[in-house]
Amino acid sequence: MEQTLRSAAAVRNRLEACRGLHVSLQMLPIGACDTASLVLDRYFEHEAGLGPWVHVTGTAEDGLTRVWLEQDGLIVDITDQVEDVHDPVIVTFDRSWRERRFPEQLRRPTSDSSLAAASTALGHLHRAVARPD
Repeated sequence: MEQTLRSAAAVRNRLEACRGLHVSLQMLPIGACDTASLVLDRYFEHEAGLGPWVHVTGTAEDGLTRVWLEQDGLIVDITDQVEDVHDPVIVTFDRSWRERRFPEQLRRPTSDSSLAAASTALGHLHRAVARPD
């Protein structure tokens, strides 16, 4: 879990430095969860050797959506906006908030063809995030 947290924090920091590279990152974390999750997944798999992950899209009753990654019950969210939590990176096994706030959840393997196509379209972000410090 510690390697996952370190890798997730590194990607979050790099995405903050790349705000100008993609419109969805301009107000990071707001509106960036899908893009950030795709970039994080690719980093986990290709740079950190932590894949494969499941891409989860949660939908609240008011229509608000959130996206995060899961692997064997571990939740990773680098754009988290959880009430009363002020950490930019969340790595936890605690599902309670997400299940309560986003009762409808779509789980797809990150190898899903539509996710793979979207991830490929973000190639410039993948390259920027994968650069060594």
